Amino acid sequence: MKKLVLTITLFTGIFGCGTCPEYDGFYFDINGLVIFNMEKRSPNARFGVDEGTNLEFKNHSFTISYTANYYSLNEINNIGLISSALATSCSYSGEGGSQEYLDTLVVTTNFDIDEQHLKGESINDIILYNGKVLNSFLATDSIEIPHQTFSLELTQKPELDNSLSINILVKLLNGEEYTATSERVFIK
Repeated sequence: MKKLVLTITLFTGIFGCGTCPEYDGFYFDINGLVIFNMEKRSPNARFGVDEGTNLEFKNHSFTISYTANYYSLNEINNIGLISSALATSCSYSGEGGSQEYLDTLVVTTNFDIDEQHLKGESINDIILYNGKVLNSFLATDSIEIPHQTFSLELTQKPELDNSLSINILVKLLNGEEYTATSERVFIK
């Protein structure tokens, strides 16, 4: 009898991931861009901050998030009961990345950083993406977009103005363009 109850339980999915978020599709299609100012409060924790916040330079970063629609290709409709029994973790919308490719990413400053990086000029040479200077990263021929968010950090503290706000222009190989502006924060 115990074997029968256990077998029925597994096949009906009672032990499934009932707390998984709604799943909208494996891939994401970019339709916009948002920039958040972030403050590092511990080695593994960053939190969004409001406009006008005063931040230590070493604790500041930007998180860029693509707004997106989700879709799947060749989605398999699992009608059988065994699929519920095999589910051990949740699937998340967009975890397959984007099928689009980055052509250009330009970061400009809205305030003077130093004599070489004045308001309205590119700061790609003093921005880090995944530990690499953004200009070096962008030297790749075609760049996949595996995640819906990414972080950027300045390599040097603003010298001429303690205000910090950036604009980002993203161009995709398919011709789509997206722009966003961060809120202003103050760097100590």
